[in-house]
Amino acid sequence: MKNVASYFNIGPDASQFGAITFDSSSRVHFNLNTYNTLSGLKSGINAIPYPARGTYIVDALNLARSMFNPSNNLGARAASEGVPKIAVIMTGLLLALRHQL
Repeated sequence: MKNVASYFNIGPDASQFGAITFDSSSRVHFNLNTYNTLSGLKSGINAIPYPARGTYIVDALNLARSMFNPSNNLGARAASEGVPKIAVIMTGLLLALRHQL
């Protein structure tokens, strides 16, 4: 995720990142408006623990949808501002499925 973030201009009037992990439950680690610099964002990413079990992606997607809703005050901007909303989903799902076969 840090490599992906490096391609963006990070800031309150530029690109914003939020982070959600999901295993047996979903958890917001930081909201879209938490970090305003690339170095701060990278520090926040480094602080995220790696989920150890399960892949409850539906809960995480619902939480992400909530994060993108401007009325929830989590940093999302209104559609009228013309800022694209992009979710990057990284999962070990294929590995988990392979172990189930």
